Amino acid sequence: MQGIYKPFKIARPIKRPEQMSLKWKVCGMKYAENIQQVLELWPDYMGFIFYKKSPRYVGDRWNGPGKDFPITTKKVGVFVNESPQNIRRLGDRFQFDYLQLHGHETPEYCKELCQDNLTIIKAVSLKTNEELKTLEDFKPWVKYFMFDTPSSKFGGTGKAFNWSLLKEYDNEVPVFLSGGISLCFLVVESL
Repeated sequence: MQGIYKPFKIARPIKRPEQMSLKWKVCGMKYAENIQQVLELWPDYMGFIFYKKSPRYVGDRWNGPGKDFPITTKKVGVFVNESPQNIRRLGDRFQFDYLQLHGHETPEYCKELCQDNLTIIKAVSLKTNEELKTLEDFKPWVKYFMFDTPSSKFGGTGKAFNWSLLKEYDNEVPVFLSGGISLCFLVVESL
């Protein structure tokens, strides 16, 4: 059943201002039925994990998100400390719009991938405001940062990120927030 989808039809054109719009990404997708259900919610980005130690790893025989995948949702390949050669190979095969790097990748590594016209989301785990300084060298090479809760493992923890750290962030590079985000959490944080 993998890779088989109902055609996705757009009921109306969407126009969103690029600068001030809230965008959302769903990650860890691998089953065709689940992908289709989530696509009906119109996510801006959908992530597919290529880290073998993740329970959400797409698997060696995965055929991709399908040829009927809507252009309104950007495809994101998620990698952890993967070789640039393998990322290029998988990027060519699955035509990702973005690469999400969730490991110990360096600014030089990101620069190398950018020279191949690959667009990067760099996931970073932050504990203190001081760690924000480590982002400077990445800024020329990434389209987005993804701020996540620190963990001894790679990937999402489901625990809330310390949003107070963002008060010191300069916003030069747009960000994705992750880590325990739910409607309940957003309502409480906004009060």
